Amino acid sequence: MSENKDCCCGPAAKNDIKYIKIGCCCGAITKAGVLPRAGFNWNLSDRLGEIGVRLGFKRMEYAIAPGLYAVGKPDENSPVLVSANYKLSFDVLRRDAKIDAWVLVIDTKGVNVWCSAGKGTFCDAEIIKRIKETKLDTVVAHKNIILPLLSAPGVAAHEIRKQTGFKAVFGPVEARDIKKFIDNGMENDTAMKTVEFPLWRRVEVSWLEMLTAIDKAFWPFVIFAVISMIENNRFDFYAGFYRAFFYGGAALTGIVSGSVIFSMLLPYLPGRYFSVKGGLLGFVTAGAVLFAADAASMPSHMIKIPAFLLLSASLSAFTAMNFTGCTTFTSISGVKKEIKESLPFIIAGGAVAAALMITEIIMRWL
Repeated sequence: MSENKDCCCGPAAKNDIKYIKIGCCCGAITKAGVLPRAGFNWNLSDRLGEIGVRLGFKRMEYAIAPGLYAVGKPDENSPVLVSANYKLSFDVLRRDAKIDAWVLVIDTKGVNVWCSAGKGTFCDAEIIKRIKETKLDTVVAHKNIILPLLSAPGVAAHEIRKQTGFKAVFGPVEARDIKKFIDNGMENDTAMKTVEFPLWRRVEVSWLEMLTAIDKAFWPFVIFAVISMIENNRFDFYAGFYRAFFYGGAALTGIVSGSVIFSMLLPYLPGRYFSVKGGLLGFVTAGAVLFAADAASMPSHMIKIPAFLLLSASLSAFTAMNFTGCTTFTSISGVKKEIKESLPFIIAGGAVAAALMITEIIMRWL
């Protein structure tokens, strides 16, 4: 629940995740044994962990052990909420729901609800397995479990009831609406079923996209800088970095345009494809940067300017296309279609930019 809020997907499926310990020393005593207990409020470690994963730090290790957890002071009549074992999913759920509840954490390989439902790890088979392993029927006196609404694509609720006797009900999108959902007789109203993607959420997830892209661009930049230092059979360190920073600026302009700026202007940019929106934005932003830098007065500007524009636009288009995985407003089939149709143009633009950059290097060697 609240899965477009904790949309850093977490690690890819793997079996060697080192789980983060959850719960205080005074666990909940049940017929199934002593269960770890967590409160509603976040501590400093939780807050730092959220900041870290949103910036890409240890994102592939941010998971908790599957099992049954007590949040607050639940009893046998308290609701059972189902969550992914991506720690941010669990933390957002307990913080925003603010109700005494049992939380059944299933093994999604550390991936959040929405992504894992699409990957097939948030599924009825896993839920059934955890219900049986945790002996949930001995902990609660009822036969209801509440699933995140965004898990619906991966879960066959009738199978859960058939094999465990528990009725699986899909709750609201936002964890903060769970109490209202329960008071409403386990029914969602229109607002509870509506997925929103406002400005602050778009910007919130854009930082990870930006930092990931910058990280991938680091070594190509270093290699290009070294090559740029070679001129007329000599090695000019400062001149090489000066030249490399020009194209490094193009790459940075494209990455920032396709991530942070793109996230802010997403609803207003023309075009349906994210790649088209990003490409146009990268081209315009690059043009503004070149104008501010008075690029027309630079040596070899007839080569540098189009290379800068194409490199920035291509990287912006590619980075923006990755943003399709940050919102539920896109569909899997639509994303596949966009990748198939857009990637050749992005590659072509990048190839032409690279050819122009190499041409400038060769001209300096001659």
